[in-house]
Amino acid sequence: MTRQALLGEAPFGEALRQAGPRAAKWLAEVGTQWLVDLAGELSAPCESFETATKAMPARVEVRLRTGETRAAERPIPVGAIGPDTRARHHDIVRAKFLAVGGPEQAAGIAADLPAASAAQVREMLSLALR
Repeated sequence: MTRQALLGEAPFGEALRQAGPRAAKWLAEVGTQWLVDLAGELSAPCESFETATKAMPARVEVRLRTGETRAAERPIPVGAIGPDTRARHHDIVRAKFLAVGGPEQAAGIAADLPAASAAQVREMLSLALR
């Protein structure tokens, strides 16, 4: 567990900020004083989730036979809450939907859902739920 992972808005950080002083007691119960220290001083609660993140950093390091090392790091997993997902959310959801057999026609209607008529939404749901 990293401080970044603990304090990202999802899933724990915002709940801890909303809990205020009660957060330290809960953290101590589930993770001992170490977790309380890791969280440190909590900032004020967020006003919205428009820029929320779920930072679950991961790092992979490979040592080659030559002794060289190669490393890659990702602060926020692909598809997790963050700026990349916000920028590509439509594409990610569409790809997942189509990958599990969702019909292209339903995905097309969903792509412009705010402009869809009631009949189009009914058709989209009917196609998607077959």
